[in-house]
Amino acid sequence: MNRVQQGFTLIELMIVVAIIGILAAVALPAYQDYTVRAKMAEVIGFGAQMKTSISECVASEGSLANCDTLAEVGLIATDITGASAYITGAAMTATTAAAVLTPDWAAMGATVTGTPTISWTPTASAGGISWTCVVSTNTVNKYVPSECRAS
Repeated sequence: MNRVQQGFTLIELMIVVAIIGILAAVALPAYQDYTVRAKMAEVIGFGAQMKTSISECVASEGSLANCDTLAEVGLIATDITGASAYITGAAMTATTAAAVLTPDWAAMGATVTGTPTISWTPTASAGGISWTCVVSTNTVNKYVPSECRAS
């Protein structure tokens, strides 16, 4: 009499469980980084709004020197930080009129040391304004867009 196999052996089940465990161990860190990058997109969006306000100020005032504070460009830091759970600070540098945001890295789920900032520095020319984006430290490069990464 021939016996037909009607199930899986214990070894086969253990191998499947081990493979699922290995895949989960690889996928979980990648997923966590992905969620931080998705939350960083909100911070980048607020930076884009700040850039627009600065550009409009320069268009009406004629120079970056007249648009180097939040008040001059029509922005309020508490409005920006209050509108996003992922931003703890918003400022502008007086010398370069750069828009600076301080993301709340802990709220985004990132483990970083210190408080890295992300800034957009304008450069005025006859053709308009060009922007340079940079983070203050390269330890957060994997969370920001490639054009903003520190070297």
